[in-house]
Amino acid sequence: CRLGDGKRLVSVIAPDRLLSESIIDSINETHESALEEAQTVAEIDNRDGSNADESQVVVFRLGAAEFGVPIESVQEIVRVPEALTRVPKSPEFVEGVINLRGTVLAVIDQRRRFGLDSIDRNDRQRIMVYLLNGTRTGFIVDSVAEVMKIPHAAIEDSPRLSADQSRLIRRVANLQASKRLVMMIEPDQLLEAEEIDALQDIAA
Repeated sequence: CRLGDGKRLVSVIAPDRLLSESIIDSINETHESALEEAQTVAEIDNRDGSNADESQVVVFRLGAAEFGVPIESVQEIVRVPEALTRVPKSPEFVEGVINLRGTVLAVIDQRRRFGLDSIDRNDRQRIMVYLLNGTRTGFIVDSVAEVMKIPHAAIEDSPRLSADQSRLIRRVANLQASKRLVMMIEPDQLLEAEEIDALQDIAA
C-alpha cells in the first residue's frame, strides 16, 4: 500500500506465509529437542533427589533398546559436533576427539562398542561423558531419553549372559507399568584397563 500522498510504498507481509510448513515443523522439532535436553541436563545437575528405596539413572537409547547408568557416574551430556578429529595412530575403538572447553576428550561410538550397526550422524545423538579411572571419556549414544528414579524393587539380576556381558550389564530394571526394560550398565566396565591407558596417552 502507499502512504504519504503516494510517496511511501509499504509492503504488507502475511506472517503465516513467511516460512513453509516443513521449515516450521523442523524449528518446532529442534525447539522440543532443546527443551528435552535442557530438562535432562538440569536433572543431572540436581542429582541428589533420590531416596534409599530408589536409584536415579540416566536413560539413553541405542536403537529400540534402553540402557541406564547411575546419575552420579555421568559427568555431563553434550551434542555431537559436525566432525570429530581423528588422531593418527589412535586405537581403533576411538572414533575421534573433540575439544571440550579446552580439554581433549576421546570419543567412542557406543554402537560400535556393542557390535551394533552404525547409523548416520543426526541431531538426536549425544555424547555422554564419564570419568573412567580418572580419564574423562565420551560415548556417542542414539539419544538421551530422561533421568528416571527407579525403585529398587523393580531392579533384578540380568539373565545369564556371556562373561563380558555379565560384567557390563549385571542388572535389569523391569518397569512393568510402562512395559519397559532398562538394562543397567556398569560404567567402570565400559573399557578395559589397557584401553583406558591408551586414552590417557591421547589426552596427554
